[in-house]
Amino acid sequence: MTREVIDRMMANKYGQILNVSSIAGIEPSGDWGVYTATKYAVRGFTDSLKKEFEDKAIKVMGFYPGGMNTEIFKTAGFDSLNEPWMMDVNEAAEIVVFMLTRSIDVSMDHVEVRKKIV
Repeated sequence: MTREVIDRMMANKYGQILNVSSIAGIEPSGDWGVYTATKYAVRGFTDSLKKEFEDKAIKVMGFYPGGMNTEIFKTAGFDSLNEPWMMDVNEAAEIVVFMLTRSIDVSMDHVEVRKKIV
């Protein structure tokens, strides 16, 4: 996707790239194996793009949410949903919108979000 839009962003002298990863890309876990590795890869890609375009008017940001309360766990065969650590997808969407609607001179490099367990 980035390859498809970067030329247009360069021509417009403006753009935003927001890569959505996971908190697993920040905090490794031996229990998550390949999943964690792919999320670290997204983080590396994001950091590399940020360096590549730091002198251009292209913002590159990474969003690292905790687990999302979606049907994916149920689909994968896990019985429990609504674990205390799972976030509401609407809250995550609001954060993404907030990140993308800041002025060009405000960049949120790595936004990590977890649900507080009370």
